[in-house]
Amino acid sequence: MFQIELLSGGVFWVYAVDTVENMFLIYRDDQWNWIGMEKCRPYYQPWIGVTSAVSETPDGKDVAL
Repeated sequence: MFQIELLSGGVFWVYAVDTVENMFLIYRDDQWNWIGMEKCRPYYQPWIGVTSAVSETPDGKDVAL
């Protein structure tokens, strides 16, 4: 499974792919929907930056933040 973002809005899991008809099967609004691939794009989760819990002081020693 992977996620797609509909161009009209919303991120959904893809449960099946129809390569002949170029469609994805998603579950939306309490029902199964086949969505054309041209109506969506791949979804990539945003990167969440994490700072280190340890920082270096000017003298080179590590200190907990």
